[in-house]
Amino acid sequence: VWDTGLPAAKQQLRQMLDARDRGEDTAPVRRGSRTAAEPADADRPTPDIDAATLSQARLYDITIGQQSRKQLKIHPNPINPHVDIHPTGRHEVFIRQVPQYRREEGYANGNITQLTIACIYQPDGRCTHMMPPTLAATLYQRYQYMRQHHATKLEKLKAGTYAEELHKLACRYNDGTVASLQKERYVVEARHQRCMPTPLKTTIQQIVGCTKERFSSPLTVHAGTSEYWTVHQQDQAFGARCDAYKVRWTGASMACPDFTEEQASKAVMWALQSAMHTDVPTLTMLLLPTHSKDSSATGYMKWVRQHPEYCKHLATLPRSAVKLQFPPNTRIPPADTLKWNTQLIAIGNHPGYEEYLPYWKATSEGMAWRYKFREAIQTALEEGTEPDDAPVRVALNDEHGRWWSMPPSQTENTVTTIAGSFKRRPADNKHEPRSQSVEQLMSCNTQVAGALPRAIRAASNALGAALPAAPTLRYDWTEFIYTDGSVVSDKDVYPGIGAGVYIPGNPRLGREEQAIAIDCLQKGSPGYPAAVNTINRAELAAIDLALKTALEDTVAEPEIHIATDSLTSMYQVRRANTRPQDIKEHRHLNIITSIADAIGSHTGVVHLWKVRSHIGI
Repeated sequence: VWDTGLPAAKQQLRQMLDARDRGEDTAPVRRGSRTAAEPADADRPTPDIDAATLSQARLYDITIGQQSRKQLKIHPNPINPHVDIHPTGRHEVFIRQVPQYRREEGYANGNITQLTIACIYQPDGRCTHMMPPTLAATLYQRYQYMRQHHATKLEKLKAGTYAEELHKLACRYNDGTVASLQKERYVVEARHQRCMPTPLKTTIQQIVGCTKERFSSPLTVHAGTSEYWTVHQQDQAFGARCDAYKVRWTGASMACPDFTEEQASKAVMWALQSAMHTDVPTLTMLLLPTHSKDSSATGYMKWVRQHPEYCKHLATLPRSAVKLQFPPNTRIPPADTLKWNTQLIAIGNHPGYEEYLPYWKATSEGMAWRYKFREAIQTALEEGTEPDDAPVRVALNDEHGRWWSMPPSQTENTVTTIAGSFKRRPADNKHEPRSQSVEQLMSCNTQVAGALPRAIRAASNALGAALPAAPTLRYDWTEFIYTDGSVVSDKDVYPGIGAGVYIPGNPRLGREEQAIAIDCLQKGSPGYPAAVNTINRAELAAIDLALKTALEDTVAEPEIHIATDSLTSMYQVRRANTRPQDIKEHRHLNIITSIADAIGSHTGVVHLWKVRSHIGI
């Protein structure tokens, strides 16, 4: 029964019983078993098997060797037809032009935009990650600096080539990876990788002179930052230091910890202790969420209120204006906003305020320093807004308060309690820097305006000269038909589902460029709308339309290539093609059967390719 199925087993049993009744020896006689000469039980009922049941049981055996099995091939390993190359046997980085589809108003119109992107390849030729060339160039300069000045450290890390380390770096900061620190395992989640917007970082660096970042990564660190701290040991290959809580903070730095109340309170406490127990000018600029409508109720605010001589609440930034940025390797929107407002808080000692943040003084233009500071922050936040967005309004904390015109009190650096872990930490200026800003790495004069953009261009040119020319692509991306489905669930109304098909223009195949929208909502199921109108139905509907559109082309195609991000749909179509008896009951049987019939009617081979979702394909 296990090998042949129940109906086929019943048929074999019937044949054996008939042979026994005729006196034929159907099998060797086993020891202790009844022989064929013994009387049979005449009253034993024989199974009644109809022809339809027997035919259904033999379907799987019949499809073996049939041409229909050879007409479908699935490729479950994700590919990217726009950038994948032939295998090279090693990790590679190439700068190349990558087509990106930009949809305009309406469904059918769109255009292809060529973007210059740094592509990171595995030894098998698949492009696993992409990033802006300027970021790849900055990381290349930091890697080369480590090679020249800290080669011993790279040997301890067992660091590979630049391409290999860049690939490992992008993999480390994927959602769900784990970083091992001294005492705890830190889970890297996508929502925790949101960082301070780059324009805001640039403005704070220009006004305050910050050269350090406390909670960062090689993928999000600002190009003008000299030293930065991350959560991964292997990030040291790009000049990082591991764990910001291993040292006492000195100098001017920026800190944007994880957007949780616990991590925010820990960062505020560490910055406060660092400012209290050093005579070195120290100032830390922190971007922290309020976690509630009442910002005064946030946990870390008790430290700000208890130590006003060290802590200054500078401004409150509206949540709609703070477009937090993600690492470029993540498959999520490039910017996001929190559901709370964020606060800009400065924590430092008197020498630090005197050198980096003289808020009580007047500027060279005669206006108060705080007003110039507000205008600069507001301008930085407006860079990430759309023309139709509401104007950004940055509110200074207690704008007309007396403390804005008074320098911080010069109290002694004493505190009643000091954490034991903090006592044992050295200052961060005790060690030789492992990296430099891009201006320093490219030997640009930092005193001249526009030094950072010039340094980034110089670094990009250096990377372009160091990398070989990009090889030819492995696939012709215009031969693929691209499909996708989407669903919007709402508990009060029917689930909304839709799908789309994009067909690139290909003169050889007689195709014209077109984008097709599909309304695949199944009507007539008021009792079970959520069970029928699923994302699976949308993905299958897109594949069905793509296949039928390809079959209707005027030019006969021996092979049809369809790209989808739904691995489930691919396996369902294959099962309908190879084991149709196993998919007799399915909520989307009509679409699956339609796809299987279309494949059977094609004279060539249909290829279903898996592509990653939300990466611009």
